[in-house]
Amino acid sequence: NSNNFTIIQNTISNCGVAIHSHDSNDIEAIDNTIFMNEEEGMQFSSISQLLIFNNTIYSNRYTGVALWNVVNSTVFSNRIGGNSPNAFEYGGENSHWDDNVSIGNFWDDYDGTGVYEITGDAGAIDNYPALWSIDLWGPEIVLEDTSFPDNYLTTITLGPGYTFGYMENYSINVEVTDISGVDCVQIVMQPLRPYDSTWYSYSMTHDPLPEHPNRYTYNVIFQDHLHELVFYIMANDTMGNIAKSQSYNLGDRLVVKISSEPTDLASQIASFLTNPFVFSLLFTSVIATAALYRYKKSK
Repeated sequence: NSNNFTIIQNTISNCGVAIHSHDSNDIEAIDNTIFMNEEEGMQFSSISQLLIFNNTIYSNRYTGVALWNVVNSTVFSNRIGGNSPNAFEYGGENSHWDDNVSIGNFWDDYDGTGVYEITGDAGAIDNYPALWSIDLWGPEIVLEDTSFPDNYLTTITLGPGYTFGYMENYSINVEVTDISGVDCVQIVMQPLRPYDSTWYSYSMTHDPLPEHPNRYTYNVIFQDHLHELVFYIMANDTMGNIAKSQSYNLGDRLVVKISSEPTDLASQIASFLTNPFVFSLLFTSVIATAALYRYKKSK
């Protein structure tokens, strides 16, 4: 037991009882964040003069705020939710679960009408309660079907069993929503190359449309991302919650067309050589070969 102290600006989780004091006087608990503890969030017993102000107390296994035989307590402007129950008071005298003027606490289970009753035999009430829309989860991420246009694969047909294809430029669009607001959205991609298994992260741009106000976009350029087929989306909300989408493989959407009808060899070769991508490769190869020949001849 101790007297005349303040518990301020702590973040406490994964404990038993996060804050507990017994047989003490003049205690203040201010600006603390208490969540996901194995027992109560706050438990005070046999206390005289207690102030609990502006704390965030949520998702604890048992009671959020528990008062046992506390005299002269004031509890207001706290955000309390997801506990079982949110608040409890047994015995005690002269307790106030609001500022006695106009400000009470924010509760996730307040129904929006009347006062908020505190569990227990003390008959305590919050006269000025408000609803707290607690946000414990990361944003919702929905991949738009339009992210995969039908023409993002080009295939050159050489005949039965012979194909050559490459990806064109394309965009990946997602809908990201969160009740507390979206902070940032990133796409994480892995190139399917035998010499590079690194995951690369890129920021997605908020690109709203009238029918899609929560749309985020990333434009993938073929020249920069050859064979980058596997990706997932990461999103943060303004409360610090994180969400991750499932992994997607663009290769699942690639449909390589194989000719079922034989064509003459000249037509096959002409079709192959006139493709812009193949032509650029051949042109680069010719230039490099010529440069190498000139170098060797000069020796």
